[in-house]
Amino acid sequence: MLDRYYQTATQFDASAVVRITADCPVIDPVVVDAVITGFLSGNYDLFGLDGEFPDGLDCTVFSLSALKKARLNAKLKSEREHVGPYIENNPQLFNNGSLKIFKGLQLHRWTLDEPEDYLLLTEIFETLHNPDSLFLTHDILKLLQIRPELLSINHKIVRNEGYLKSIKNDGVFND
Repeated sequence: MLDRYYQTATQFDASAVVRITADCPVIDPVVVDAVITGFLSGNYDLFGLDGEFPDGLDCTVFSLSALKKARLNAKLKSEREHVGPYIENNPQLFNNGSLKIFKGLQLHRWTLDEPEDYLLLTEIFETLHNPDSLFLTHDILKLLQIRPELLSINHKIVRNEGYLKSIKNDGVFND
């Protein structure tokens, strides 16, 4: 994945890349804009959403120079399979920043990896989708206040399970 991000950025002569994954169908454009603004406000190599945010709002901006350095130096499989770990784990080499705008929402799961996630997201979309307007994080939170039973649909799924599995099976990457 790291190499694909770097190759794509160089192919399009991008100086930075915004990472939003396809398994986050309720990504909030207001949050994405805030992360991009944070990245642009400083000389950052990485700037992303951090803190107690719902899983599914993840977004991060990487500079091309950071992607290049990570691609050349990352040795662990987990650092190459995922875009950010090498950069995040080497703050002495990179200028990393973050935006913390949520509190107490880290147990919310609004991503699509498991059948239970699909069930929850179906409920969210069936209730909030309107072809004439977007629904945002605050709309989902209002829905969950009215219907707290929805939170139990996918609450047993471990956050970042794929990345944790990568770390568990880590080894040195060989080209």
